[in-house]
Amino acid sequence: MKTIKNLALLMGLCAAVLLAVGCDKSESPTTPPNDLPPVTQKNELAGTKWKLVGIVDAETGKLTGLEPKDCKECYTLTFDEDICTGVTSTNFFMGVYTANSETSSFEMTTEGTEIGEVYDGYLYVDILRSVQFFSLSTNELRLYYNDGKEYLSYEPYSITKNELAGTKWECVLERFDVAITLSIDPVADLVSVSKSPKEVGVNDEYHQFRDGNLYFLRNNTLFLKKSDGGICFLPDFSFKITRLSEDEMKLEYLGIIPYDPLYINSYLFNRIIE
Repeated sequence: MKTIKNLALLMGLCAAVLLAVGCDKSESPTTPPNDLPPVTQKNELAGTKWKLVGIVDAETGKLTGLEPKDCKECYTLTFDEDICTGVTSTNFFMGVYTANSETSSFEMTTEGTEIGEVYDGYLYVDILRSVQFFSLSTNELRLYYNDGKEYLSYEPYSITKNELAGTKWECVLERFDVAITLSIDPVADLVSVSKSPKEVGVNDEYHQFRDGNLYFLRNNTLFLKKSDGGICFLPDFSFKITRLSEDEMKLEYLGIIPYDPLYINSYLFNRIIE
């Protein structure tokens, strides 16, 4: 009997030791440490383009199209990482957006002119500014507004690569004895500016390009990209591109030009073949 008691005592001590080892969190943590970096959320909208199908009543499913319906680029949205560009009934616009896949929340601020909007252009802009939520699938993007009672329904729209990507252009200003070179990134649609010689002083104030400027290219318009990563929207520091031929293009300044004959309204660039 004494032997049985000793054996039971020994087994009890072994169990206690095993339990203590199993509870030692320093050896085998059961919860993740708090100092791990947060997981970066993937932006599934980045790099996509969409064409509006119409407004849908979320309860009844009734679809209402917007006019004009025969416009190829009207009511399209193109998403970059945090910038959204699009076309209304007649105008181009750009904005900053946030889309949270976990909460489905969506918010967009738009900048651009609303002059000359026709048909449902004004309605479309007002709705975009009031979008609260979104849902995304392979074949449809929904932007919900009015507390989720209605949504804008979009279908995928193929993105055409910009024909200027990977090219380089030069404009020689004989009056100022300076050459301006524009280099277009082959992937990111960013346009960098360089000058030869680099201007210092009064000459640089008479035209809008600055050495080292970086522009964002979208729909044949250049928008100045600020040092903090933001974009200068229309019309300040923006340029409209008009292709005159394969090797020649004109850039027209869209901002306000002071009453000074030295200021330049447009630039003629020739393609540099390398």
